[in-house]
Amino acid sequence: GDGATARVLLPGPLDGSGSASAAAAAADPKQPRRYKLEVKTSDVRGAGTDANVTVTFIGSAGSSGPHKLESSKNDFERGSCCCFELDAAVGEVQALRIGHDNTGLGPSWHLQEALVSSAGMAPLQFVANRWLAVDELDGSTYVTLKASGGKPTPTTKYMIQVYTSDLRGAGTDARVFIKLEGQGGKDSGPLRLENSKNNFERGAQVHRRIPYRWQAAASCCINEPLGAAPAATLGRFCVACSEQQPNSVLLGVIPHISHK
Repeated sequence: GDGATARVLLPGPLDGSGSASAAAAAADPKQPRRYKLEVKTSDVRGAGTDANVTVTFIGSAGSSGPHKLESSKNDFERGSCCCFELDAAVGEVQALRIGHDNTGLGPSWHLQEALVSSAGMAPLQFVANRWLAVDELDGSTYVTLKASGGKPTPTTKYMIQVYTSDLRGAGTDARVFIKLEGQGGKDSGPLRLENSKNNFERGAQVHRRIPYRWQAAASCCINEPLGAAPAATLGRFCVACSEQQPNSVLLGVIPHISHK
């Protein structure tokens, strides 16, 4: 658990519904409240983590301090949804700080989102959609996520197709990312594109399905230097909604990308 040797116990109904605890917490933000936390690991290659994951609730009455999240030997596997019950006295929940200690054989983690619910409150959604890893993006293994209230936004899966030009030296050994930009200024954050060791060789085609919560309006490809041949000439890319609008296609052209 969280290592605590004492607990504050509140009176409640014998059926375990927790309504008394919720009422007490609503009346006094310093009273502990029982929360259900659902943590979703992304369904992308290498998304799972073997590291120790912790979460801190941040609210109108302060911070809960870190809670270690563990329920079984194989928490936080690729595509998994892990559920936990935690007590915290933070008032109105406003944010979560979640991440890992970078230990274990495979510590890198791609976090999709976290959902928080409790009796007497609207469910909260905390969208991450990013890597938490020392060798990805900004190198952070922790992230602070702000809450969005109401019913969780449904996910749409987009088919991403990337074509590397059939020109001399067109391929790249770099890590290539795509960012989906949606409604209201929201975006997916950088998402790495890979499905095999040699994704972006000359004349190659890469296909990948990416879950995203808003209708995609634009796409941008980012090429990060890595390896002996980071320069790339990418041809065109295509984003096709594969669920509600299976024939909807967004096409773009990516020019030559080179890092000095």
